[in-house]
Amino acid sequence: MNTGAMKGRKPISVCLDGEEVPCATWRGIFEKSLKECNKIPEKHNELMRLRNQYYGRKRLLLADSKNELRSPLEIDKDLYVETHYDTQTLMNLLLRIFTYIGYDYKSMRVTVRA
Repeated sequence: MNTGAMKGRKPISVCLDGEEVPCATWRGIFEKSLKECNKIPEKHNELMRLRNQYYGRKRLLLADSKNELRSPLEIDKDLYVETHYDTQTLMNLLLRIFTYIGYDYKSMRVTVRA
């Protein structure tokens, strides 16, 4: 997925596992994608294991409390992710998390406005 091509574009939907879900924001794409991944028990366990241990350059990226994050997004009970980033960084973070936990995102498709 070319995250650089997303900057300045508006999403319409995301296709995850063959199901197209309407989504009007990049944060929404990030949220729906992570929540879908979290539904898989093995990936849920991996995400929970990474809480309070997975950092960006300085900031904590996954936490068990929203108090630890600047712009928290709740993925599940006791699982929050930092979202205080621009589009490209947010999408790169999503791909980094997916790669780290071994989630196959290659079939994921995002539709943007022309």
